[in-house]
Amino acid sequence: GGALAAWALSYARYQADVRAREEERERRWAEAAVVAAHEAEARKEAEAAQATQVAQVVSPQAALVPVALPPLPEGWRETLDTATGRPYYWKEADPANSVTWTRPTPTVAPV
Repeated sequence: GGALAAWALSYARYQADVRAREEERERRWAEAAVVAAHEAEARKEAEAAQATQVAQVVSPQAALVPVALPPLPEGWRETLDTATGRPYYWKEADPANSVTWTRPTPTVAPV
């Protein structure tokens, strides 16, 4: 009988140890799930805050008041660059050598 009692006690300790490990593992999984949920919520809040900030940013162009530009000098044309959306200018008489990003201004004859 003594060997059987010792084995039963050893087995009971083993079972208690297994249960303790399983409970610890479940506790850690539960903690990890809580942490992950908090991180996900924090990410969502940060993304929402960033979206709000982006929406509140005013573009420098939005602050500009539209101003009527003077007409281009005779023979000059304006075209939008499809890659940048910026206007560029060229002279009809010499398109290969006159392309510029700077809007040409009409020259005023001295009075």
